[in-house]
Amino acid sequence: MDTILLGLEYQGTVYNSAETAKASGVPDEFIAGAQSAINALKGRDAIRSKIESDAGDPLSLLGTTSDAATIAVLMGACFMASLDETTSYGAFRTKANAYMQGLSGEHDPTEIAQEFLSKVASGGIRLPALEKGIVPVLAEVTARGNAVAEAINPSGVEDA
Repeated sequence: MDTILLGLEYQGTVYNSAETAKASGVPDEFIAGAQSAINALKGRDAIRSKIESDAGDPLSLLGTTSDAATIAVLMGACFMASLDETTSYGAFRTKANAYMQGLSGEHDPTEIAQEFLSKVASGGIRLPALEKGIVPVLAEVTARGNAVAEAINPSGVEDA
């Protein structure tokens, strides 16, 4: 049995190793569960370390995330403005494309999008959310979003 590097607490007593816990009568299932949780943390830490060494430090990743969020917000704004300013699908497409062309400069936004999606489909571009899976990502987004919303406004209480 591996030594637990973090303190294992069972019924108010802290054990510094699996061996000590086992010798004191802590159930094997509890020790195994604690070791599994510690191993999961070690695995997460190893992945994060690899991300930092291969993909960039946290501030660089934050900058890339900010860039991606900015593009998403701009596209949403283009669509919202286009919806408000048009009454038919054809007019919407024309208006949205004009907005996106203005943001894309000399590059064709449709070609940019098609090339990007083609590379994602072929595996030439790998995105973390797709590697994790959409369902777990949405669950994580929901949990974090709810936690932040609760911190901002406990229990969703509206101001009177």
